Amino acid sequence: MIRTSVIVACAISLVICFVLPIGSLLIMSGKKHRIVRAFFVGALAFVLSQVVTRIPLITFVLPTMNWYIRLSLDPVAYGLFLGFTAGLFEEIGRFLLIGLLMKNNRRYVDGLAFGFGHGGIEAILITGVSLINLLVLFISINSGTFDALMANTNTTTANAVYQQCLAVTPLNMALAGIERILA
Repeated sequence: MIRTSVIVACAISLVICFVLPIGSLLIMSGKKHRIVRAFFVGALAFVLSQVVTRIPLITFVLPTMNWYIRLSLDPVAYGLFLGFTAGLFEEIGRFLLIGLLMKNNRRYVDGLAFGFGHGGIEAILITGVSLINLLVLFISINSGTFDALMANTNTTTANAVYQQCLAVTPLNMALAGIERILA
């Protein structure tokens, strides 16, 4: 049984992941700053730099290379590599899209809007979608429908997912929302 406090913390973090970026867009747009373009260019920068290029490269191409396989076995080196490549791809994406699509949008508020768009779509696509999946798993465990939900999954994997869900704490769930606020 998943504790109510875990489900509540998950739901709060989920709300943060969607409300913070959408709310920032609405608030900044409402002040007649004309920042919608900058916001969506920021979102596009994240999608192109991470979702379209880096994540598929790390998921599908690099695992076929011996050096990458060896690197992935060292948690510290692998973490540094992933952090470095995330920063590299994001900075190149920001540089290119700001240079190409925001030549006339160089105000301070445009930079803020770009950042909210970039971080906002990351919060929605990466953290928000993951939290939706977790919330569905939590509710299915508590309602007794977990086995039906995982019917097409092998037993070992289903058991591992179940045990991991039981181990989640309210702090784990709250940290997702806190990290998104800080980012």
